[in-house]
Amino acid sequence: MTQGAVDILIPVGPNDRELAEICARAARQFVTGARNIYIVSAVDPGVPGTRFFDEAKLPFSIADIRQTLGIGDRAGWYFQQLVKFYFPFVNPDCSERYLVIDADTVFLRPCNFIEDGRVLFNFGFEFHPPYFEHMANLHPSLQKGFIHSGITHCMMFTRSWLLELMGMVQNAHKRGPFWKIFLDCVPPGSRGESGASEYETYFNFCLRWHPNEIVIKRLRWGNVVDLEGIQPDRADYISLHWHKRSPDLTRETLIEKVFGPRTDALPDAGHGAVPG
Repeated sequence: MTQGAVDILIPVGPNDRELAEICARAARQFVTGARNIYIVSAVDPGVPGTRFFDEAKLPFSIADIRQTLGIGDRAGWYFQQLVKFYFPFVNPDCSERYLVIDADTVFLRPCNFIEDGRVLFNFGFEFHPPYFEHMANLHPSLQKGFIHSGITHCMMFTRSWLLELMGMVQNAHKRGPFWKIFLDCVPPGSRGESGASEYETYFNFCLRWHPNEIVIKRLRWGNVVDLEGIQPDRADYISLHWHKRSPDLTRETLIEKVFGPRTDALPDAGHGAVPG
């Protein structure tokens, strides 16, 4: 592994299987130091140049989340949050630092998430009070520590820091595994909606416990709903949430906009293979 090389994790749900190939291709092209790109899903989407990881290998399931929270459709949303926390512990080949990218997020320009040995955190502008209520339920030290938000649809995680976070939470509650505590701490009135954020939790943990090992730097990004909103000269990456995409955002038009008119098909690097 070269200096600064990191693995990339892309959790893929049923609504983003087609977009996942573009997400992975853009990550390979634009994320500095990208090594293995892992797709975690219930079904292998067959994305060239990636390694599939079956979500059944995780110590929890969507059914466990439905039962714990007493909810239906929103269970998958909480599930993908826990995937990001647990992946390096169920896949020992994962690098110590790994970049999580939401499957509906596409890079447009070169981006580096390690600067002078420190982890780079981007920031956003969302503020949702139940997220911070959930954090405080997890542990009293988990408080909002920055004026802006840690929700940016991609984030660098560090395995050893996650162990600290999980251990701290488990020691405070003295019951069950971290994933169960994480769910139990979701405010009851928010369980069927948006009651927790893995990004806000980890971001504010790092601000409190690893401030000298991180750097906060604004990357240009935004949520996009149509083809006109994709402007590589103005954004480092974009997010395309499935429930807001306009009809002009087809696979073909998106590929042409991101990679150019001559790349109307993604290269086949061999299923499961990772280009050198």
